[in-house]
Amino acid sequence: QGQSAIAVVTYPGQQNDVTSIVCKFTDNIDILESRIRSIKASGGTPTGPAIETSAMLILNEAAENGTFEQIEIIKPEEEIKKYYV
Repeated sequence: QGQSAIAVVTYPGQQNDVTSIVCKFTDNIDILESRIRSIKASGGTPTGPAIETSAMLILNEAAENGTFEQIEIIKPEEEIKKYYV
C-alpha cells in the first residue's frame, strides 16, 4: 500500500569516513541490491554518527519532497521520562 523508498547508510564509512551514504532514498530494487552487495564489513561501530547521518538524510528527503510537516520530532528526554520517572 502506497509508495516506499529505502536509503542505506554504513558505519564505519568507506575509506576514513565515519559514515557513508551508500544509497540515497530510492524505490529501485536493482540499485538497492547492487549497492548493498558493494558493502564490505570492517572496523568499529560509530552508532551515534550513523544515527545523525540517517536523520539528516530523512530530513533532507522530506524537505525536498515537501513532506517535512508530516515528520513528528520526538525529544529523547521526554520519551525516557515516560519509562523511568
